[in-house]
Amino acid sequence: MGFHVFHHTPLRSLLIIVVCYCFSQSHVKAQNYKIEGTVYDKSTGETLPFANVFLANTTFGAPTDPGGVYSFSATRSGTYKLTVKYLGFATYSKEIELSTNTSLKVDIRLGPLEKKVDGVEVTGSKTHIRRGYYETNDSFIIEEKGPHWRKYFRMFQSVLMGGSRFASGTKIENPEVLSFEVLKDQTQVLAFASSPIKIVNNELGYELDYVLENFELDVQTRLMTFLGYPFFKELEPRNIKQLERWQQNRWEAYRGSLRHFLKSLHADKLEEWGFETQWMPFGSTNEYAAPKDYKTTSSGLARPIDLYDYVKPGSHPGSKKFYLDALILVTAANSVEEDGYVRPPWHEYFFGKNLNNSRRNLQRSWIEIKPGKSVEFDGNGYVFNPLDFAFYGYWSFKMVGDMLPIEYQPSDFHGN
Repeated sequence: MGFHVFHHTPLRSLLIIVVCYCFSQSHVKAQNYKIEGTVYDKSTGETLPFANVFLANTTFGAPTDPGGVYSFSATRSGTYKLTVKYLGFATYSKEIELSTNTSLKVDIRLGPLEKKVDGVEVTGSKTHIRRGYYETNDSFIIEEKGPHWRKYFRMFQSVLMGGSRFASGTKIENPEVLSFEVLKDQTQVLAFASSPIKIVNNELGYELDYVLENFELDVQTRLMTFLGYPFFKELEPRNIKQLERWQQNRWEAYRGSLRHFLKSLHADKLEEWGFETQWMPFGSTNEYAAPKDYKTTSSGLARPIDLYDYVKPGSHPGSKKFYLDALILVTAANSVEEDGYVRPPWHEYFFGKNLNNSRRNLQRSWIEIKPGKSVEFDGNGYVFNPLDFAFYGYWSFKMVGDMLPIEYQPSDFHGN
């Protein structure tokens, strides 16, 4: 799933475009869907052994055998991103549908990777300065650990994991696969990974293989973009107490999240599942569909809105979409902020100084949709066009450190 995010962590305010693919899941009885095939070198036709094949943002996947053959099962129907990563080849990603057919055969041909140096794409000649440190026409490339590498690694890790307490329990196990490129004018930082980043989340009980495809930080505009394909594996709990803690933490990571919100909107249960929506102007020069009784008062700019009035059928089976040329404020009325969350500077401007203390710490996030675009989503909270909108506020505080596999479903005890 991909999103534009305004990030508020101790790193300061950063506008982030996050892209990590997942699948849409229909509400049907679980059954096995078999996915199989062979992975080939597109240029030579040879099979590729031990390639990583998986459905992005799930626990479904398997490596190819010595003959390049893979086979695994998924337990739910839906639309998935079938992803393949193999060292020295471009990452493969294709949308597949699991519905009536319980078996799907997909043969895959991997193309060559663009010319890179230890994962860093080189557009011109490079000059070796010292071990692990190079200079090109426009930038410096930092490949090995040292003061500069550690500086950018800390920045990368903080943004990728997020600022929540669950993020504090995550660790990158193989930082040596990362390298960084910094433009000479210090306006842009890029990160590359020569192989999947191995992330262990001891707070949620998962190990991730994160296939990083793109990471860019524009220092001047604070625009950050990263794209990746995560594959989840469940950790083995030491005892029943740890398993129960993981289950509770997973519910807390899910509750109030963007996926939870969209799932609630699709089911027409926003209020029942603890969400409130309000409308706010953001200085757009376009004419927007705003409530006619809108006024600016000392209590702030936010005004209640019935978001259902803006929801229409989507272009995919069972999907819905909405559009509003204004900021949409989403309040998770049953969830409070963590102590480490840094509020956006416009918080009081929108809400005023008279915000009731009992509601002051509720989780609040904003959605901004590109002009002429919409947010299209399905009943499980899957977004079909994630780069057509941005979100800000609390949702940007919870990044990979709060990420769950898309097949995660709250238990009956926790609710929806």
